[in-house]
Amino acid sequence: GQGPSKNKAWVRMGINALATDLPLTRSDCMKLNRIFHRHARNHELTREGFNAALQDAGIEVSSGDDFKRVLDRVFRTFDSNGSGTINFRDFALGISSLLNGTEDEILELSFQVYDVGGTGFIEGEELKTLILSQNKVVQALLGEAYKAPDLSDAVSALLEKADLTGDGRLSFEEYK
Repeated sequence: GQGPSKNKAWVRMGINALATDLPLTRSDCMKLNRIFHRHARNHELTREGFNAALQDAGIEVSSGDDFKRVLDRVFRTFDSNGSGTINFRDFALGISSLLNGTEDEILELSFQVYDVGGTGFIEGEELKTLILSQNKVVQALLGEAYKAPDLSDAVSALLEKADLTGDGRLSFEEYK
């Protein structure tokens, strides 16, 4: 059988391989591995474990409903096989993209977060969610925000500027 030292050797090899694949140091990978396993059950993170792991990694997790919806979408984006759980590789890849990704990688991740239906487009209610999320950033920076009646106008203005094909939705290229 495999003793504990043999398992640790496999873990070290896996972490070393992951560190060469990602823009993370070996030390970062070891830290993520400890955080992941602190909150994982059967080597997988559930949504609840994911939220706790993010907090443990120093990423502030708010308790508001809007933030929970965004976290759910981030979780689904990290969940590469749609199983409802995240393995360590998915967790490390996702965190690495958030912290060290290129502008295009971060844009792609954020696009996937807003493309709730997984259609490859941000459309319908997803456009309103996108505007409302941006609205919170604008409000925090400038102290102003869209009023609810202005939301439809804001969506129309967004589509007018970014919807190059005129189909009433945003592709990733249009989103960029």
